[in-house]
Amino acid sequence: MSGVITPKTIFDRDVLYQHLKNHPNQAISNPELCELLGLSKGKGGRYKRDIVSRHITALQKDHPNIMSKKDGYVFLDTIPADERILTELISMKAELTEMKTMVAGVVEKLVSPLVTGSVVTEAVTSDKPSNKRRPPKSSAPVDRSPLIAALAEAQKQGRPYTKTGRPGSNGIHARGGELPAPFCSIGRDRLERIIAELLQAGKIVQDKAGFLSVPCY
Repeated sequence: MSGVITPKTIFDRDVLYQHLKNHPNQAISNPELCELLGLSKGKGGRYKRDIVSRHITALQKDHPNIMSKKDGYVFLDTIPADERILTELISMKAELTEMKTMVAGVVEKLVSPLVTGSVVTEAVTSDKPSNKRRPPKSSAPVDRSPLIAALAEAQKQGRPYTKTGRPGSNGIHARGGELPAPFCSIGRDRLERIIAELLQAGKIVQDKAGFLSVPCY
């Protein structure tokens, strides 16, 4: 029925919007957008442009910076350059603060035994190497299942994440506040590295538009 907004309609429009937004100030052709939605070619090799056109028209009501061009559309980046730089600097500052906290924790662990004298005493009284096995260091949480569950839930709600993205986008770090602990407090580089590991392991997949999903969910 025309005029009825289904979950698939919302999902398709979000796919188109994110693709245009991720390629600012670039003309994206109708055929490319049709292929992005998996639309087959019609008679005479013509793409079903009317479907894309209806989606874009609906998006333009909320996003007037989506401009119609000859045989395609352009997402005009209206964010001022200084504002974009400021946003990136704020993000970098947050990551540096996290790194500073991590380094301070490591230094405290190294200094504490020296202050109590336990390490010094052991070094003086024993020349034998210690046979105790140290637990392996890990730069990321061992249990990734809460993160995978969050990706599946976002997929189910029609609001999937992308691996990367600026603040305000669907990037996994940009929407990090929605993730369960401890992933909601992990830095961008570290979180994107975890996503890359899950992709490599086949726990999650990424489509042509960059959206993440959980197979067989």
